[in-house]
Amino acid sequence: MDQSADELGRAGFDALVELTEAHSPRASASGEERAAAIYIAEQFEALGYSTKIIPFTVELPRTDPPALLVDHPLAQPVNSLDAWTLPLGNSGEGEATGVLTAVGKGLLNELAPASLTGRIALIERGIITFQEKVSRAADAGAVATVIYNNRDGAFNGMLAGPSEIPAVAISRERGEKLLKLMSSGNVEATVSVVFESRESANVVAELQGSHTDGGVVVLGGHYDTVPNVPGVNDNGSGIAALLAISRQASQRTYPFTLRFIAFGSEEIGLLGSQRYVDSLGQGELADIVAMFNFDALGTGDTTVIFATKWLGDLFESVADEGASRVQLRRSDGLRGASSDHAPFEAAGVSFAFIFASDLSRIHTPQDVLEYIDPLRIGDAATLALATLDALAAAPKD
Repeated sequence: MDQSADELGRAGFDALVELTEAHSPRASASGEERAAAIYIAEQFEALGYSTKIIPFTVELPRTDPPALLVDHPLAQPVNSLDAWTLPLGNSGEGEATGVLTAVGKGLLNELAPASLTGRIALIERGIITFQEKVSRAADAGAVATVIYNNRDGAFNGMLAGPSEIPAVAISRERGEKLLKLMSSGNVEATVSVVFESRESANVVAELQGSHTDGGVVVLGGHYDTVPNVPGVNDNGSGIAALLAISRQASQRTYPFTLRFIAFGSEEIGLLGSQRYVDSLGQGELADIVAMFNFDALGTGDTTVIFATKWLGDLFESVADEGASRVQLRRSDGLRGASSDHAPFEAAGVSFAFIFASDLSRIHTPQDVLEYIDPLRIGDAATLALATLDALAAAPKD
């Protein structure tokens, strides 16, 4: 028997509570992430899905030594005071010590040749790319770069290519505290970027379609969190929606195969989804009819979709026809961020990214259960199921 949006939302929320209380936080490639993968796999297996956990190796920065240590006058690791201090993607490796020197946003008029010789550049995020900031600091003689956020909270950035010097990201709050400390005299710091191999995993669960040539619809979402953050909306809510959808879908028959994927290590660069796409041959990619990605969909008054035009139109038509009560809004994507649909999009797969309108608490300690609206989970699940039905009824080209 099909469940209503309210029932799907409640079922999803119950799964979210269990995931949160037993497996949160679940930082990328951590033991907690692995335990969460096992929990999710067990939920799919209980519904009769053919399920496997597929491990993959990632290179992660070591936390000892700390990424940023203020040696003088405050002998304390910065990342012990922050929720998150991480090297930028493609950062140079090594350890460098020097006096912190603020250079605004790293614009050309804020730097002079050799102005940073032997120093660590402290740069605010914004206006130019991370790559330009780090390259300009290196050209001016800096031995390392620290970039602090230009909005509240921490962030995870990626350089366009390998850098010559270590480069780390810190929160706006920590950057402002360092600036205040520097106003009273020289502040000496050490930046350390040392990587180590660790294991993450994707959880893949399949329900075979009734037609051998019906293709595959992938429904995915990541299950890892940023360190030290509950990650209830980002992305426990997406996993809750997947579990709610999979429960209902297990009682139906589709011409295409359903493939549910809980991706690991999204928070450090979409690594799980990228590894999965990279593992597929051209024929396997061509078999994917569509990819639905669910991320941070539990908070806000509107369900939002960013999608390939034809698939977005299909979602909208389903919502407009009353198959779902969802008030759906189209989007051009997330400014300055992405999610697990991106590797599929880059490989030419039609996609739909489903999220909700309030992303204000993600990557913060306030991303907790009390802000989650079970109706958002139920609406997303109902919309996805109705769209699967529409895809199943559509004539095959």
